[in-house]
Amino acid sequence: MGNKEKIIQVATQFINKYGAEHISLKQVAVSSELTLDKVKGLFGDIEYLIVCCVQQASDHMSRSVVSACSGKDGDILFLWQSLVQFNCIHTQEGGLIARFLKSPSLFPHVDIKAVLLQAVDERLASQREDLFSCNDYIRLTGLAYLIQMAFGLAAKLNYKNDGTKLSVINCYFFEHVQSHLYKLIRLPIR
Repeated sequence: MGNKEKIIQVATQFINKYGAEHISLKQVAVSSELTLDKVKGLFGDIEYLIVCCVQQASDHMSRSVVSACSGKDGDILFLWQSLVQFNCIHTQEGGLIARFLKSPSLFPHVDIKAVLLQAVDERLASQREDLFSCNDYIRLTGLAYLIQMAFGLAAKLNYKNDGTKLSVINCYFFEHVQSHLYKLIRLPIR
């Protein structure tokens, strides 16, 4: 792992533990076992480091979700399953994305719309579900809701890739997520 990746990993852990507003480059440098000058040289300031953390987490989520959904029938359930799986396996990155979506004002230099819509790769946009045929504002709201609900469920699960967990994930979607998601999709926002 290179210095940049190590710094981003440490900063992501700190953001999840203390919040973005309570971390400093000095804390990250000490925990990364690097000099403050080295960290400043790579990222400049804490705001840019936070942007890099959110961007890396969303890129990783995007790659993971696209990989899991490729070749599927275009069912929103596959997207849901892959989001829960991502959050179970990559708890730090999933936690950062959920924290970001819950309070985007704490991440003032990150464009939430661009980050989330970019996370929905063109391959996913070909899904036949209503979510992907909505305008950007509705799609953004629906995706944010799905991601936050997936993080919440993942926090309750001890994920193992077996049929039992998959049925729990599916039941949770049908009982707690689907109806609210479809209400969001039908909002009269243009």
